[in-house]
Amino acid sequence: MASNKKKKTARACEGCQKSHLTCDDNRPCSRCIKRGLADQCRDGHRKKPKYILEDDFQSNSANSEFNVLNELIGTLQPGTLQQPTLGNDLTDNTLDTQLPYSNSTENTNVYSQITQPYPYEIGYKHLINYLKFNENFTQNDKLRIFKAISEFRPSLLSLQINLSNHDEIFVEQSLRRSMIDLSELIKCISAPTVVWRRTGEILLVGDEFQYIVGYDRDSLINTSTYIYQLMEPISAVEYWQLFAKHAFDSAKPTVNTYCILNHQNGNPIPCTFSFTIKKDIFDIPSYIIGTWLPILPTEPDDDNDDIEQDLSYDSYDNQDKLYDDSVSLQPKKEYSDTSNQSPYFNPTLSMSMST
Repeated sequence: MASNKKKKTARACEGCQKSHLTCDDNRPCSRCIKRGLADQCRDGHRKKPKYILEDDFQSNSANSEFNVLNELIGTLQPGTLQQPTLGNDLTDNTLDTQLPYSNSTENTNVYSQITQPYPYEIGYKHLINYLKFNENFTQNDKLRIFKAISEFRPSLLSLQINLSNHDEIFVEQSLRRSMIDLSELIKCISAPTVVWRRTGEILLVGDEFQYIVGYDRDSLINTSTYIYQLMEPISAVEYWQLFAKHAFDSAKPTVNTYCILNHQNGNPIPCTFSFTIKKDIFDIPSYIIGTWLPILPTEPDDDNDDIEQDLSYDSYDNQDKLYDDSVSLQPKKEYSDTSNQSPYFNPTLSMSMST
């Protein structure tokens, strides 16, 4: 049975848009023809979303991040993701990613140390550069990462548009202050733990993590290393997809998944992976706390299996024999008085006494 319900069009005409009525794809549409307004039927104007307005952000840092994200999303266009050739401009390969201040958490006076917003655009430029010249990522892998970023970009920019420069500075000061507390907390956690920014830049590294990946903690922090650089390509893609899905999901900020890390010697390290997204006071993802548990390979031990099998069979055959031996045991004289039993009192001896 065919349905009489009209199919919604991608864009309504001005008349149907003002009347909040269902339009069709024809121009003039059927409603305008019935109303005698066929000559005035034209596509209506859509209101631009807040995050793509042409007005500049109140914060220079947020405005720079917006521009870099636009550049990154622009690489989704066909033909823009190409393998590097001799004719390509390699200036991006020498991208300056130096920060205006150190990532060290030794200085506790962060409120006087941090005097400008954190340049998040550096992190996104690093991602573009990393994917552009990394042959381990396929064309499809790169597109999946860029598509994931395009999913959380509107929510991120809509929250940043009203932030002032002072707000951005306060957010960075709060983050640095949180790192001081987390650095002490990580020392008490036995699981390999890392803390990084929403762009992936590593801020804190636990002792256990540097043991399983083979990298020195200071080198990971002081050289602006990004967490996705320590992952296999498939794990890096899945991380960005999960981050995009849960970045603004307050109901489930913690994600449990599987990850393959890269050891310094090139060997893969399969792990279970859990990360929690922490937000600032403006509900913007600020930093991520991740923990890994390596999955150790298990090899069957034939000798142990044989021993366990023999014990399982003998347990039933020898049960009666053990019971008969316990009955034949004679209790010691000092335990004949049950009112003054030893702390090492044997219930088997008590049973033999009763018989």
